[in-house]
Amino acid sequence: MVTIIASDLVYLSYELENYTKNVNKAMICGDIKGTRLKVDNVQVINNCSSLSFEGIAEKVAEKISNSKDNCVVLITSNSVRFSIAMLYPFSTISRRVRFVIYDQERVEVDGEVFKKVEIDHKTLVVLMEMMNGRYKVEEIERITGISKATVSRIRRKLEEMGLVKKVDIGKYCVTERGKIVVFGGGIFRNVKKNGRYYDSQILYT
Repeated sequence: MVTIIASDLVYLSYELENYTKNVNKAMICGDIKGTRLKVDNVQVINNCSSLSFEGIAEKVAEKISNSKDNCVVLITSNSVRFSIAMLYPFSTISRRVRFVIYDQERVEVDGEVFKKVEIDHKTLVVLMEMMNGRYKVEEIERITGISKATVSRIRRKLEEMGLVKKVDIGKYCVTERGKIVVFGGGIFRNVKKNGRYYDSQILYT
């Protein structure tokens, strides 16, 4: 059983599904209107935009202070005040607390750091096709219209990046890192303006 507290996160659905196996409840700070989540038991702490970082931290601690669940806290590392504010209330809770930290240059997931990498649209398209089980150059060319030479070059590039790996002669599969990149059919949305997320052609690996 895990309690999730998410604050202004990139790709919220992935974090929820990744960290809420056998979930008891998920708790989110912020507005998630219009966001399709794969976890049913979600509690939202509203009006976070009108609260100080300290106020948000107090709200979070208040919500889980009586919970017996283990706790994973997801916060943005560039929100220093929020990070510091979270430490005090959580230090008063006698259970193991694990922090997962995000910023614009890297993503740290479960102790593993994913660095930001910029890619072009064709690379993302090829990766998504491989995610769907299509690894042959000819097949990807037929479906996407991208030339064999370009597909072959991109496939080598993806292998060097650790997003795909060769499992047999001529056969490839997408690695766990690759799955994170294309989770939900897209890339991490790491740019938020006026309450909306914008695709930025940036992935983390």
